[in-house]
Amino acid sequence: MKTKKMWFKWMAGMTLVSVLLAGCSTTTVDNNGEGLKDQDEPQVIKVGVPAGSSKEMVEKTMKDLVEKQGSKLEVVEISDPDESLTELTNGSIDAFLNTFTNNSDNAVTSIIAVPTEPLALYSKSVTDEDAIAKNSTIFLPEEPILLTRALLMLEDEGVIGIRTGASYTDMSIETAVTDNPKNVTLKTMPVNELGQAVTDESTELALMPVTMAAEAGFTDKDELDTEDIPENLINRLVVRAADQNATFARTLKEVVQSAEYKKLLDQNFPEFEEPDWMD
Repeated sequence: MKTKKMWFKWMAGMTLVSVLLAGCSTTTVDNNGEGLKDQDEPQVIKVGVPAGSSKEMVEKTMKDLVEKQGSKLEVVEISDPDESLTELTNGSIDAFLNTFTNNSDNAVTSIIAVPTEPLALYSKSVTDEDAIAKNSTIFLPEEPILLTRALLMLEDEGVIGIRTGASYTDMSIETAVTDNPKNVTLKTMPVNELGQAVTDESTELALMPVTMAAEAGFTDKDELDTEDIPENLINRLVVRAADQNATFARTLKEVVQSAEYKKLLDQNFPEFEEPDWMD
């Protein structure tokens, strides 16, 4: 009897040690059986963003907040929206921030709209958008969605007319502009060259992002009008449809919806236009 009792005590002790060790362990076998994975290692969330102010906005408003949630945010600079979609669908990134209008063919979806930098119309000599002279030349960004937004803004100003049903994702001056009562000449160039172009050329009108205009030396008094971005062209965080309820997607969405994010946005990017849900 004594031997049996000692055996039971030994087994109980070993069981307790095993439980304690399991509780202290930081590793586990992963789902594919490929070895041990550190449970405490933070998840890395890769987000593709356009160069410029959008990238700066993510780095200054989202990165630290994501890391406070226990993950790491890696910002991947991607200049072409089509490349963003390719990188997302092949798994090179987990999400991208950019204008997104259609997910029917790509199995991706928007999880939330985010604040977006507006365009504005600038001039060193014209003081009122209604005073744009006939035969003026206006410089516009050539990047597809920015060009769409610029043309829509000029339509709102009554400078041009746009064909009904023109595609937002494939809009061009040649195919979209139907009316031009002031006979303005519309020229496109890379967005990062617009500020210099207006300085070098005799033409004094340009549509460009507000922070880029400030860097080029334009001030508020040079700003004739600021874009009211259509809600369907505002930037969004986009993920693979299969991942829309994944932990990382919920983390990104919660960060953007947080009071801390709004505070950082107001401090660093007060000129950015907020989506409707933030009103």
